[in-house]
Amino acid sequence: MNMGSHEEKIELLRKYHNKIRTAFRFHIKGNIPSRIIDNALDKFAFGMDRTTVIGFYDTTLKQTGKSGYIFTDDKVYYLETLDKPKKLWYEDIESTELFDEHKKDSDRGIRFNLRDGTSVEWVSCLLNKTPLHAFFSELILLERAAENEKEALFEAEKKKMNELLSSALSDNRRREGALVISKYSETGRRCIDACFENNGKTFIYAKNGENISIEVPSDKYDEAVMTMEQKISGGFIGGVSQKERAREIVRRGLFTYEQAKNIALYEKVATLSYDEKSGEVKTSSPFGISALITLALSFWGGETIKDAADTQHGAKEAFDTEALMRTASKTEAGRAIAGVSDEILSLLGMGASAALMNAAGKEGESLGAAAVKNAAGLLKNDALSAAVAFMLLSSVDVINIFRGRISAGQLLKNVANSGAAVAGGAAGMLGGAAIGTAIMPGAGTAVGALIGSLAAGGAAGKISDTLMGAFMEDDAEDMLRIIEQTFESIVSEYLLNRKEAERAADGLRENLGQRVLKDMFAAKNRQGFARELIMPAVENEISKRKKVSVPQYMLPHAETEQIGHNKSQEGY
Repeated sequence: MNMGSHEEKIELLRKYHNKIRTAFRFHIKGNIPSRIIDNALDKFAFGMDRTTVIGFYDTTLKQTGKSGYIFTDDKVYYLETLDKPKKLWYEDIESTELFDEHKKDSDRGIRFNLRDGTSVEWVSCLLNKTPLHAFFSELILLERAAENEKEALFEAEKKKMNELLSSALSDNRRREGALVISKYSETGRRCIDACFENNGKTFIYAKNGENISIEVPSDKYDEAVMTMEQKISGGFIGGVSQKERAREIVRRGLFTYEQAKNIALYEKVATLSYDEKSGEVKTSSPFGISALITLALSFWGGETIKDAADTQHGAKEAFDTEALMRTASKTEAGRAIAGVSDEILSLLGMGASAALMNAAGKEGESLGAAAVKNAAGLLKNDALSAAVAFMLLSSVDVINIFRGRISAGQLLKNVANSGAAVAGGAAGMLGGAAIGTAIMPGAGTAVGALIGSLAAGGAAGKISDTLMGAFMEDDAEDMLRIIEQTFESIVSEYLLNRKEAERAADGLRENLGQRVLKDMFAAKNRQGFARELIMPAVENEISKRKKVSVPQYMLPHAETEQIGHNKSQEGY
């Protein structure tokens, strides 16, 4: 989210906030007391990034910030009377409409029609719905414009990069053959066996008589190297006799087999597929599987090619990308990226390397052979900032996302307080209404009902807090620990970015409660139970990913179909 968009949304909210509010105070960014943000984070805006806040409509009588509506760059966190904490993402909204056309605007309702076919309704009498409808209508237009601009920029950059690279790559492919051979199978041995024919005695991939690199899943690398060493020792690779060279031939990919398989299964990346019969993940791109998934992660994470080239900025989703890049550059992943970028630049040559530097806004910084070196460095950082987006969701980050929205104590209190407060609030509403009518007939009924429900609901919440302290708390924490660990594993398996992980955690939270935790406690396979519980929320996020079309320069050319001496081989 760039600053311009952030400021634009602040001004849009400023335009409508005094019309939206009724009896309470609506704070705009720059004038929001820290204490009420602290209370909101504790009560209903779990895990919220303070820097994204554009406004806070505090609906508490004493202006404590413990309920209300917090508007941020991409969502609204809100807690309404007698309800549980909720969240509404702007990008989910297809349209808005008013209903129940009462004379008094605050008695009307606003319906948010979501892209998935469901809807959300706000009917609180604390909101004037007509200006709220106008605000969201303009906000949706802003969101659509930003979304279209990103997609247009992505396509324009692909076209520009195609024009820049296709000619140079075409000439070199014709001379050198494919860049990367990807073999992603269930075991390291299968990855290497797929590269041989004649009963495993003839290596089928070569360029001009020289052996080329085979990319394998990161988690199958050691076994693949060992298998390649055996092939070398057996004399099955012409011109290679030292088994140490296996590590030159076999390249560790950036992703595990399961990660690549899960990306391929959902068919969201062009040219990437999964063969169920052989268990192999395949691509026809000469840049390999790591490059394709890198491109997809960049796009799904909101990055564009230009964003990735601006390595000083890197990923923008609340991660310390530069620190990660410094660490990653020293790892196997960093060395793998270095090898890929050096090879690509060696194929491009000086002219195209200089052009690449110019395209990235680095013109004039290097000439001649230095251009190749500097462009290689650019590509390495470019790849790091994008390819390791999934690494940014380290175990700590994922757990923090989970715990920021789902914790044993908060969950149990919410579950208990929600039920108890609704019951207590209902009773209080009846009593309060009676008192209010006695004091002020007519209007006093509604006022008394509101005050009575708030008071009774609060008392019931305190009682339930005490009861829950001794009720299945330890068991619930154990179950949530399993759910947390399973969630962390699934986020890694499916390469969810921060936003996707956050949304999946939100979706999961909606389905968690005492009954679910009790059922899980009684299950024979608690990990399996947790996985079945989590996957619908994860799959819902994956389904929202747009299919990534591959730039022309990453597609196979006719000249590269002849790999080694076996033209019929697929999946390279």
